[in-house]
Amino acid sequence: MIRLPYSDDNRRRRIDDEDNGECHKRRRTDPERTESDVHLELLINRIGEKSNSSMESNLEGLARSLEIYLVTDMESIINIIAQRVCYLLEEITAYSTLVGLLNSKNQKFGCELLHQLLEVLREKFISADFISALHIVTFLADMVNCHVVSSGSLVEFYESFMEAACEENIPQVRSDWFVYAVLHSLPWSAPELNDREKEPLDNLLEGVEKYMLERNTSHAKLLQVWSAMEHEQEEYLDNLWTQISKLRDDGWRERHISRYYVAFDSSLASAVAHNLPLNVTKDLYRECRFVPPPHTSTMVYPLPTVIFRFFDYADCPDGASVLPGAHSIERFLIEEELCSIIRNNCYSRKECAAQLVSYQKKTTVPINYMILEVIFSQLFRLPRSPLRPLFYGSVMIELCKVRDMPQVIAQAAELFYQRIDTMQLECIDRLIDWFSYHMSNFDYRWSWADWDDCLDLNDYAPRRYFVKEVIEKCMRFSYHERICDRLPSSFEEIMPERPSISFLVKEEEKELVAEVERAFHNKIESKEVTEMLREFNQKDSNMATLSTFFAVMLNVAQKSFSHNFAALARYHETLKELSGVDDQSSMALLQTLYKVWKHNRHMIVVLITKMLRMTLLSGNAVVTWLLSSCIGQELHRFWLWETLFIVVKYTCGYTNLCKLKLQEMQEKKRARVERSDEEAYRSLNEDHNLGVILDDDIEVKKKELNDLQEMLKNLFLNILHKLVVFLSDHLVKYETAERNYDTYWYRYVMGRFKEILLRYWHELFEMKQHIDKELFLTASIDPRILEVYHQFAALRA
Repeated sequence: MIRLPYSDDNRRRRIDDEDNGECHKRRRTDPERTESDVHLELLINRIGEKSNSSMESNLEGLARSLEIYLVTDMESIINIIAQRVCYLLEEITAYSTLVGLLNSKNQKFGCELLHQLLEVLREKFISADFISALHIVTFLADMVNCHVVSSGSLVEFYESFMEAACEENIPQVRSDWFVYAVLHSLPWSAPELNDREKEPLDNLLEGVEKYMLERNTSHAKLLQVWSAMEHEQEEYLDNLWTQISKLRDDGWRERHISRYYVAFDSSLASAVAHNLPLNVTKDLYRECRFVPPPHTSTMVYPLPTVIFRFFDYADCPDGASVLPGAHSIERFLIEEELCSIIRNNCYSRKECAAQLVSYQKKTTVPINYMILEVIFSQLFRLPRSPLRPLFYGSVMIELCKVRDMPQVIAQAAELFYQRIDTMQLECIDRLIDWFSYHMSNFDYRWSWADWDDCLDLNDYAPRRYFVKEVIEKCMRFSYHERICDRLPSSFEEIMPERPSISFLVKEEEKELVAEVERAFHNKIESKEVTEMLREFNQKDSNMATLSTFFAVMLNVAQKSFSHNFAALARYHETLKELSGVDDQSSMALLQTLYKVWKHNRHMIVVLITKMLRMTLLSGNAVVTWLLSSCIGQELHRFWLWETLFIVVKYTCGYTNLCKLKLQEMQEKKRARVERSDEEAYRSLNEDHNLGVILDDDIEVKKKELNDLQEMLKNLFLNILHKLVVFLSDHLVKYETAERNYDTYWYRYVMGRFKEILLRYWHELFEMKQHIDKELFLTASIDPRILEVYHQFAALRA
């Protein structure tokens, strides 16, 4: 059995952290910039600054200022604009207008900018930065309004995307992205195309409609936040297609996009419009069809999503601005711009909140409601939030400093509670985390009595589960007495127990307990304690001695987490030698831990995590114990699943770390082989064994990776198999008794099954063939369980 390496206490780097990529992709070291580059960047960045002058006046002045630099610094200007439009969706029309004005003065600028944008588009696609690629496509589309891009060539550009979407033997998620990119940019370009290229545009939309009718959307049900709700949770591409179809029916008239170029129509009309796409070569004037980079097996495309709808016009106060309809293009455009603001300010909650509340078109909509809906849409996005969930909570705390926002957040919390019965279980867990964190910033004051209807429900009912776990999580942020003081007396039955230790000594254990306590108080070294315990092993069973020793250690170290960590570190070798870290000893340690700390589940979670990192526990044994009948009465408690997720995350983390180390070693070897300078050959001749040693190291690392991957497969199979058995037994039992199987228990366990599939979708897809063969190709699995698994498989169909 392979064992995960021991993590030292002073090792702070979290190797198993799941970085949410959108915010981290832009971390890079800027190349050395000249003084002129800095000056130009400052000039161009002023586009988004507020001033007393109109945007049109500012753009005209900026174009005049930049005109003199087109001769000497054209490349710098192009690079700055290409970089800015990747991230600033809300300012795209300002940049396209600026480009139009500069193109009217120097047509070579427009041509070279388009060439650079296509190069960047290809790079973003290859590097899987699909958000930036989407913004570039939208920017290219908007430039048709400024006479920079010809309307006919833009339609051909769209057609190349549709051809890429209809290629054979590619995953649907790739096709979806190309179709989405076309639809996403149409609000900017379609009015102009409808005037100049109506027939080709209609043909393009017919192709989109045909694609939409044929595509598989079975994944949508798995990604919905609610299984049933008054606001339909539509699949993202279906929803956008409906919005675009409505916009088309309205004559392509929308009331949101700021089209600054209209003010310069007379001067832009005489400019040279360039054909798109240009061949991505140094030959700037050679025209050809743009061909997107081909599909590769390693490319990870954006997963489909479901559009989150929470508020409607009836939720907004009378006399306020009207909330745009769910199928209006204005709703889509505003949501996209708010998402862009959040993404671009993800390193500063204060700046993010400030930018959201100062949104340039906040007077046209009930902005507080739209901001919250966008934040919650990201917080509850399945399978994973774009950013860390804590960020959204901290932004909402900042937003509470704005007048009326606290009332809207309170209204949202109440609506969530009313609609929680059909909410996805993973989303309920995220709601628990957010609401408890929010309460911790407001002294836990809430109208708790309004939620006392949950007291009449069983432990698996969503309302009772939510309230009970919120209280438990609030206690982690505070302390028992304070939380109890905030709750009404009727909540006594769901109040958490006072955290306390439970240490009972049996008659036959007294001698061993006394010896172990003496050893602890005298701070006897681990080696001596081990020898002492071996003598007791001769009298009693190994497991009994191990359990007693561990229970005494927990009792002596009960004061704090730090005391427990110190005791585990001091007697680490004793525990390892006694246990051997096999499944039987792991189960004994876990059962002892639960008996001693059953009135403080947080302590159980923390100590299991610590012992797992110290390789005192087997991950597979922890999962087996968590899902065993030993603690079956705890199945409805979140601490149990929290611990299970920690085990899986930790194992995935070390597997990924091993994979990265192997790749680094292979890269070093490849670089060494490819080096051709004389000094390298000389050093290689001086020590010819280095290459052999490196090869041996690579083979050792490959074996370690294979063992870790096998362990991870077994871990997932263990979890999924147990959940399938739970659900299957329930279905058989209730159908045999001719009773309705759709109970709170069934929904809860099915929710956990879905959560495992979604939370670890990336890892599960890597081993999907193995899991299919071992588990889901079995004929005995109930079709209702298989349906959920097939929905999961459709995510990357």
